Formats: sequence, C-alpha cells, structure tokens
Amino acid sequence: LPTKGDKIEWKKYRELELSLLQETLQEFHEKMAREYGVPVPNADSLLQTAHYSPYLNIYAYPEELDYLDIRPLPPTFRAFPHFIRLSEKAEEDFSGIPEEFLSLKLGKLVYVSMGSMGSVCRLLMSRLVEMLSSSTNRFIFSLGPSYDHLTKEKGPLPSNIWAAKFVPQIEVLQLVDLVVTHGGNNTLLESLYFGKPMIVCPLFAEQPENAQRLEEVGLGLRINPYTCEPEEMLSKIEQLLGDEALKQKLKVISQQMQASQSTQQVAQAIVKVAKSEL
Repeated sequence: LPTKGDKIEWKKYRELELSLLQETLQEFHEKMAREYGVPVPNADSLLQTAHYSPYLNIYAYPEELDYLDIRPLPPTFRAFPHFIRLSEKAEEDFSGIPEEFLSLKLGKLVYVSMGSMGSVCRLLMSRLVEMLSSSTNRFIFSLGPSYDHLTKEKGPLPSNIWAAKFVPQIEVLQLVDLVVTHGGNNTLLESLYFGKPMIVCPLFAEQPENAQRLEEVGLGLRINPYTCEPEEMLSKIEQLLGDEALKQKLKVISQQMQASQSTQQVAQAIVKVAKSEL
C-alpha cells in the first residue's frame, strides 16, 4: 500500500481483499486453531494471518524499504536486513551460462525471473521473451516449467536471450546489471543485497506491496507485464540502466546489508529468548 497517498484508498483495498479472501482465510484460521490451538481472530482481523509471539517476532526487510516512517516497531519485534543464504545448491541440469553468450557485444546483462509460480504461466513468459527480444541488451531467463515450451515447442530463443529451467540466483545476480522480477521477498532482498536495480512485475501475495514500496522510495520501478506496451518495458529498462544516482544509492544499501551480519544476529536473538525461558 502507498504510504503517501489517500488513506481512504487503504480502506478500499482492505475491503476488497477481505471480500475476495474471507472464506479462504476463515478456513485457514480454523485449521490453525484445530491443529495448533491458535485462537481464531474476529471478523475485523481475518486478514492478519500472522500469529504474533509475546516473546520475539522477527522479519527481514531493509530499513530503506521498511515502514518505520509511519509506525514504530513494538517491543517484541525485531527487523533484520536479510536472511539470505549465500551457499545455494545449483540445479543438477544447470551447466553454467555459455561464455559465448556472456561475451556477446550487446548492451547490459539483465536477469528475468517470475518465480517458481509465475514461470508456470506460458502466456506471461512468452510475452516477456517477445517484448525483450527487440532490446539491445542481453537477458538471462529462469523459465521454470515454461522452459520446454519456449525453447523446444516454439523454436529457438532470440539471440539476445539465454535461458534455463532454473538458475542459481545468487550466482547470477552478481553478474547482471538489472533484475526484472515478480517482486517476491527472496528475490527482492537478494537483488538489494547485490545492489541491483529492479523492475517489478507483481503477480500476487506480497508482490504488489513490494512493488509499490520499491517505487515509492525510489529504488526501482513497477509494471504490469500482461498489459504494458513493449515500448514501456524497454523504456523502463533503459531508464534504470542509465540511472547513475540510483546505482550509487543501491551500492550503499548493498554494502550495509552485506556488513550487517544479519543471519548471525537473528540466531543470537532467538538463542537469547530461548535461554530466558529456561
């Protein structure tokens, strides 16, 4: 949700969300009550799917994106910049990005991933391939289940696009200049960790809010990949690739995240709470 806009729109958004999800959320809360003894919230709180601890609640979100400007953290809450695992097991069929592709004399290198669920949509992945095929830049795609359809059934990929079913994202992010993503939390934080600008194509869940927040604080752009004109997508790519001020801002955020020792600190916080309860 935008934090600088009309709060009437916040209310409309929540009302629409509840009208669409009320039955599913009620079933979820009742299941949690049956299996874990968690109390079912009242009708006004159904959208709250997290059940808060009276001891410690942790989440990963860099301060530059967080909503601390509109609310302080309660005493039992702690924010950490990331929970990133830098050791990532490569897919068994991943043989690396061909050197001949990496050395092509074309613009910048861009990573495209719509996540494990977004990549199921052939329409979405086909449209992205088609739009980006006319760019002067190179694109590494993680195609997921759409891989066989787009590389075999529809013929070879355009020369400026290389793809695999899945790629080791941590490794690839260190190579590229820009990320086009669905805006899931993992990809969002990993891209910031390596200081990469993002174009977010939100699909569902936390992604629309991540996209809104990223654009709101000036760290990236959002776009609807189903309805945008190809020229709009290509223009946004060039805009971010040429934004030197943004690159410097992201470099600072990257350095701060990498120096934060976030994963060690969250472990220490959990151990501290556990010891206090013994």
